[in-house]
Amino acid sequence: MTQATWVSVDVPKKYALWFEQHRAYPVQVQLTTRNATVIKGPTYQIHAVNSERIAAYKPLNSGMLCVGEVTKFGVIRPLSDAARHDLGIIRSVAFKTSYPAPLAYEMVNKDFVHPGDCFNKHRSVLIRRTHFSMRNDEARCAICKEAFE
Repeated sequence: MTQATWVSVDVPKKYALWFEQHRAYPVQVQLTTRNATVIKGPTYQIHAVNSERIAAYKPLNSGMLCVGEVTKFGVIRPLSDAARHDLGIIRSVAFKTSYPAPLAYEMVNKDFVHPGDCFNKHRSVLIRRTHFSMRNDEARCAICKEAFE
């Protein structure tokens, strides 16, 4: 059995403060086929939902708690702000993408859409702005009608 290694993740300086205060900076992740650990953070058990989606679970005394899912396009339904950060870092290693993931695209007609399938289904391909956070809690995806988390 091979030893799992720590992988460093390039986090833009404007997002580094959270990791400096709550985990460690520079940010490192240890990823195996069953577990993912962000340095100085919890170890999550991970399970492939399919080839494009990974679910992360936190062990509890009475079972497992799903803290969210990741795809190459972003983090889905994170349970907490800490889970959103951790899963974003895990996503960047598992899918070899940058951190952070876009939360939404604002299209030229001012529609908001999720990255990935919703973006691919939108009638326009022209992006007006990429959003990494949303201030409008009532904004909904023009395609799937779900909120941005």
